[in-house]
Parts: sequence; structure tokens; C-alpha cells
Amino acid sequence: MLTYYLFFLLLLLLSCLDYLAIRGKDLIEIKSKALKSVFFVILFFVGFRYKLASDWKSYELMLNQIEPFSEVLFSYCPNFEGLNIEIGFKLYLSLLKQLGLNLEFLTFSVSCFNLISFYYFLKWLNLKRIFTYIFVYLSIVMIVEFDIMRQSLALYIFLYAIPYIGISLKRYLLIIIIASCFHITAILLLPLYFMKKMPISKSSFLAIGFLYIVTLFIPLPLSKVLEAISFFSGSLSFERFSYFIDLYTKPTGITVTACFNLLLLLMAFIMNYRIKEYSATYQLLYKFYLLYILVYIIFGGVKMATDRIVYYFYFAFAFVFVSSIDLNYSHKNKYLLMFICLMYPFLRLNSIFSNEAAKIGLTPYRTFFYIPISDEEIYNRWDKMQLEAEE
Repeated sequence: MLTYYLFFLLLLLLSCLDYLAIRGKDLIEIKSKALKSVFFVILFFVGFRYKLASDWKSYELMLNQIEPFSEVLFSYCPNFEGLNIEIGFKLYLSLLKQLGLNLEFLTFSVSCFNLISFYYFLKWLNLKRIFTYIFVYLSIVMIVEFDIMRQSLALYIFLYAIPYIGISLKRYLLIIIIASCFHITAILLLPLYFMKKMPISKSSFLAIGFLYIVTLFIPLPLSKVLEAISFFSGSLSFERFSYFIDLYTKPTGITVTACFNLLLLLMAFIMNYRIKEYSATYQLLYKFYLLYILVYIIFGGVKMATDRIVYYFYFAFAFVFVSSIDLNYSHKNKYLLMFICLMYPFLRLNSIFSNEAAKIGLTPYRTFFYIPISDEEIYNRWDKMQLEAEE
């Protein structure tokens, strides 16, 4: 567990570069070199991880069972056909099997692609507080992505599509279709192309903030809506989904995440005139943040659905969070927000490791180069983690 805290402590120290008094070419050169260096550190920490969290076992099983790419091309392959995942990821697993590559290479290659995509996304954004952004964003998604390899690929493919929003519909559609070949939920991102032209106003922050507060205590009656659709359409699928919603819906109440969101919405409402001075790109990220809140409003009581969808908008949450520092003219408020931004990642870590199942699956930290426990112990810990999660 200490390894994770040391990793984020390193990111915290790098975040100090965002607040140095020096300006000009010297700082730009320092930050450019530091940015490249920190991505190699992240790649080592994430890409060379060895059987951490939960999903690695299912991917190991898929790799062991799937037929090689040459057989998939020229003959019927029952394991390939029976694998209930998206075609893009199936083909990639089959290609790895053909080349004799293992789970470790799968983990590294996916991590490498994701980080390259994230790096170019950051270069495109050209953020003032880039290291603070990396620090906050990774604290939200890094450990989560250990268990959602396919969806992480879809997200980082989607990042390539964002510069084309409102510019090239064909390119945007093509990239989203490719992303959906790795996780079908990426299809939900298709309508986002039209968001660039939508206005951003104080009333939108106020209305969404009000709905968000209400649904923290009274979740939307999704099951009733689905039952009505089922009744009029005659489809049993909606009725089954309604049962699922009823089974997992619970009021979320006031949480740490909810408090942060309410604070950010309040600041955006008060400082809306400053947001309108931002570039079209930065305003687009604020619009994505409003979508992030809407997901909580609609699905907030259904954690399983919420977690899957909001994952696509965490990059916008991190941007709004970090950019809030510069929304204020008051030095006292700036220092307070800087402190909150820099402490938030450690609150996230504490939250993750307070879950016993997560702690079992993530510790001790291990890489291909250093595995402090035997494979037998890793498998035993995986079984123990499943039992803990069921409780």
C-alpha cells in the first residue's frame, strides 16, 4: 500500500512545478522535460503491474482459451465465437495468441496505448496546471482502469475524437465506431459531437445543481419509466432491466464526491462570466462536466450503471476541478482550492484502500520485475478478494 502513496507523492512534488514563480522559456523547458519523464514513470508503474486487482484472471483465461489469429481467419473457432466481448478486443487477443504473447504483454500494450493517447490529449489541451491535472486525474482513474481494460481502450480512443467535435463529423463517427469495437458503451458518446454549439449559462449550472441535490436523496423512478415502456411496447427486455434497476437502486446521500461536485457547480454558477471568456475547447470540457453530473442525476442510485458511464467524463471533472483555482481573483480562495486539489488524490487513495476487497487485490504492489509473493498466493488472494466483495 505504501508504494501507491509514494507514487502519488512523486506526482504531488511534480505538481509544484505548476506554482513556481519563474516564468518564460526556462519554465516551459523544465515542464516539457518533466512531462516526458513522468509519463515513463507512469508507464512503468501501470504498464508493468503484475496481476493486480480483479479482472486480470478473466483476461488470462480468455488468452488461454482463444484460438490464434490464423485459425480465426480461415476456420470456425468456437471459443472465439463464444467469447462474449467486443470484436475489436477479441481480434487483439487472438493476434496476441498467434504471436505467443501473454497477459503481461496485453497489460503493457494497453497501458502504453492509453498513456500515449493521454499525452497527446494533454498537449492539445495546453493546460496551465498540467501536473496538477495529471495528479488529480490519475487519482480518479488509475486504479479503476486496472479492472476495466476494454473500456479504458474505448475512452483513450475517444480522446482522439474530441478535437473533431463540431469540426468533422465523419472523423468523429469513425473514431467512436472504432472505440465501440473495444467497449460497446462508447456508442453513447455519438451525440456529443453536437455539444460544441450548445450555450453554457448560469441557468444550466443552477438547474442541474438543483436536480443533483434532489436526486441525492430521491433517485429518479427509472424502473417505473421502464415498466411503462415495457407495457406499451410489449417488450420484456425493458421489464427485466426495470427489475435490475429496482434491485440496485439506493439513495446515495451526501458523499465526499457529492460535496466536491456541489462546490464546483456553485463556483461555476458564480463565476460563469469567467468561463465564457475561456476558449471553445475549455468551454466544451465544462459542458462535458455538466453531462457528468447528469449521469449522476439519472443513474446516481444505480452505482453499477453510474460507474460505467461517468468514467468517460472523469477527464472533464478533473479539468473543472483544477481550473477552479484560476476562476477566483481572491488569493485566499486560490490557496484554499490549491490545497484541496493537492489533497484530493490522497482522499481518493484512502477511500479505495478502506475497502478490504480492494486492499487484498491491490497489495502488495508487484511488477514483472519484482513479485514479492508466489503465483499460488496471488491466486489465493484473488479468491479471498471475491469472497470479501460478495460480503
